[in-house]
Amino acid sequence: MFKKLVANLPFNPSLITEVKFYTERLKAERAIRSLSFLFIIAAMLLQTFAVIVPPERSLAYSTNHIMNGIQTKTDIILHFLDPNSDVKDIFAAYNITGNDINGLTELPNETIRSNSGGDWWTIGRNSLTSYSKVADIYKQNQKTVMYRDAGTATTADDSYVYNRQLRAWDIINPYNTYQAWRGTSAATGQTFWILKDCGNITWVGNWETPKPTPTPTPEPPTPPAPALDINKTVGNIPGTLKPGDIYTYNIQYRNRVVGSVAENVVIRDKLDVANFDIVNIVSPFATNRTADGTLTINVGTLQGSETYQGIIIKVQLKNPLPRRTTVCNASSLSASNATTVNSENVCVEVITPCIYDPDVPSNDNPNCSEPVVVCKVVDSAVNRTTRKATYTTTVTSSNPATTQVQGYHYDFGDGSPVLVNPSSQLTDSAMHTYKAGKFATKVFVDYTATGVDGTQKTDTCAATIDFEDDKPLEESKSVKNVTQGLEGDAAIKSKVSGGDVLEYTLTLTNAQNYERTGQKLSDYIGDVLDYATLDLEALKAAGGTFDDQQNKVAWSDISIPATSSKQFTFRVTMKNPIPATNRPSATSGDYDCTIDNTFGNLVSMQVNCPAVKGLETLPNTGPGSSLLAMVTITTVVGYFFSRSRLLAKEMDLIRSDYTTTGGM
Repeated sequence: MFKKLVANLPFNPSLITEVKFYTERLKAERAIRSLSFLFIIAAMLLQTFAVIVPPERSLAYSTNHIMNGIQTKTDIILHFLDPNSDVKDIFAAYNITGNDINGLTELPNETIRSNSGGDWWTIGRNSLTSYSKVADIYKQNQKTVMYRDAGTATTADDSYVYNRQLRAWDIINPYNTYQAWRGTSAATGQTFWILKDCGNITWVGNWETPKPTPTPTPEPPTPPAPALDINKTVGNIPGTLKPGDIYTYNIQYRNRVVGSVAENVVIRDKLDVANFDIVNIVSPFATNRTADGTLTINVGTLQGSETYQGIIIKVQLKNPLPRRTTVCNASSLSASNATTVNSENVCVEVITPCIYDPDVPSNDNPNCSEPVVVCKVVDSAVNRTTRKATYTTTVTSSNPATTQVQGYHYDFGDGSPVLVNPSSQLTDSAMHTYKAGKFATKVFVDYTATGVDGTQKTDTCAATIDFEDDKPLEESKSVKNVTQGLEGDAAIKSKVSGGDVLEYTLTLTNAQNYERTGQKLSDYIGDVLDYATLDLEALKAAGGTFDDQQNKVAWSDISIPATSSKQFTFRVTMKNPIPATNRPSATSGDYDCTIDNTFGNLVSMQVNCPAVKGLETLPNTGPGSSLLAMVTITTVVGYFFSRSRLLAKEMDLIRSDYTTTGGM
């Protein structure tokens, strides 16, 4: 239109009116485009600010953080000086003092990238073994550092942090970046970094527990050597064992040196398949069993722990069996960097009972005419303070009617005189006071069988008692998805959805042959509560309590009989809808669409999170991309604004020239 008006104006002077109208329209268009340009400039400035100052995380708290929400040096000092905080003790374990912290800048002065600048290590409050998404190599390299109550009589109050490679947290991204304060320990000269948000101490190199060293080239710290421990007990015995009965073996194992790692750990057991059939094996690891009953379980790495892990083997005695059968076997635990240990040989006695048949006289049945007698002794009551033990001996006969007990002889195994109880009952008890130590008690039962030859016979049974420190209880956990009707591996391998009800079962097993009283149980469920709510009414009905400050369910004053287990359950209901909260930091396992819970063994379940939780894996459409789009739009709008302004100016010049020349 512009070219048409200018070209025809010399031939048609009346077009000057249209030129005037077109000029006014161009000026109006220029005003509108200038206003649009101003708004676009304002939007671009806002996007630029969003890139320069990224938004704060909606959640800054994690149980793995040493300090939560650290933004300035002042925040670190406040945590350090807080009398109710353990931050000062943790820093002292790494030889970082208040003066070292005072030397830091007020704001973070360096950026760390996990895959560059050396072998980065950091600390945290939670063990990596509690996180299912962390690679096994980082779990194996983890070191335990005690920072409080070392050397006290009890280990229940000991406090730990954990050293591990920073790359352990490169779970979602190939690497992570962290803002940090850089400082130097005056005691060691070691450079350290304190990460923003989480306050975790970080350094370069495999530096376990830094200590002041007078020499310029200190020897690297030697990790503690692992020490293996294994027990094997028999449980679920229905009174007297007879052919066809079902019972269980409990294998409990651990590496008892906290802070050490046993490598290539293997459990072996030669099961007596000549006398029983294997019904089921409950193990968190794959099992390999040969035809001759040799069982091999590859555990892999085994972190030092104060509690046992367990394997349950359920067996069924064959039927028939000889009149009296003794079934014995033991388990072994080996590692490539530790001495192999064996459990005690575990034996059970099996007898074939007298078969009652009214058509067959009892003296024609050898089990009746010549009864088989087996005795069993247990330390039914133990006072570990006074070291008094009460033994209960039970005699089982294939024909109690023809069995006449003559008396019991107790050899307590500590050199004291043999105690004789001239009892004729099938049960008997005796109490004895011991000195400190471990002792093997033997009981000799004298009996005769009427209707045979009247010769007195003797059966022997034994029990071992240890008045040293109590061995820790075995802890294990399982889960059931009540809503979906899944349990065991099926429940763990399925995805949990909003509204699902999960029932966790905690099992405490007493491997020792005496009752354990006054025991306590607690289980941290903070990671579960990221996505679920606890059923407090059901927990109270089950005798448990909940500590909402530490996110722990607990039971107290627990009594567990000898070689037995007790189970405790609690329920949670998944939130509906599932929260779309982001992770507090890269060094946290919270809100990662996984609920991990460790009680002896790790139970990890995937959560069916909403799509927003997967933004980390979608194309980057954040403020950076928006800023690029705004630059492009601003350029286009600016071009058309300049073009409108130029055309309006040219039209003014044409009108002015036309008027001056009189239309010529």
